[in-house]
Amino acid sequence: LGASPYYLPIHLRMAEILFKSGRQENAMRKLKAVAETHRVRGEVREAAEVYLRILNFAPVDLNARARLIELLAQQARTDEALTQFLELAALHRQMAQIDEARRTLKDALRLAQQSQGDSSWEIRILRESADMDLSRLDWRQALKTFSQITTLDPDDEQANIQLIDLHLRLGEEETAAA
Repeated sequence: LGASPYYLPIHLRMAEILFKSGRQENAMRKLKAVAETHRVRGEVREAAEVYLRILNFAPVDLNARARLIELLAQQARTDEALTQFLELAALHRQMAQIDEARRTLKDALRLAQQSQGDSSWEIRILRESADMDLSRLDWRQALKTFSQITTLDPDDEQANIQLIDLHLRLGEEETAAA
């Protein structure tokens, strides 16, 4: 370390040693410092890998997950970024931070739409949003979300059933029948 203090693999090894010796807090600080150093140096792939290590040890570290998402999106690793977005939204939801979970899903949807790949990610994200709306009894918002799903996939039987059910709950029998 004295001969080569800027050589980051040494710092990663030190973090491993700190973990093994039971000093998790110090190890996490070391890993975060290494990840940020990689990021500042423009070594995006390496920074993302270190953030993945951090999340293996501390899956509820929201800041590390947000940084990882940012780095994955920069590398056009869209599927991985969207997976992390869904994990982040689930964490927010578990902590009863519903508004934050909705914002996270909105950001994920924006990324999915920008990637212009197949619409399966958009549908998956919209389903998560609709599920939250239903659990909050926000039927109007759920109706809008399920409508978006059926626009993307008109043959989605579950979404169509939910649309009918929501129209009935809202007293819109004619629309439900149509």
